[in-house]
Amino acid sequence: MTRVLVVEDDPRLVRALLINLQARHYDVGAAPDGATALRLAA
Repeated sequence: MTRVLVVEDDPRLVRALLINLQARHYDVGAAPDGATALRLAA
């Protein structure tokens, strides 16, 4: 399964992206900022 990391600070946009990507069978993670994204990606 392909993993996608969404980095966005707008919760409504993150929710929409998560729903749509998960519906297409992606493994999705989300981070509200760059520092968190780097930590999740490591």
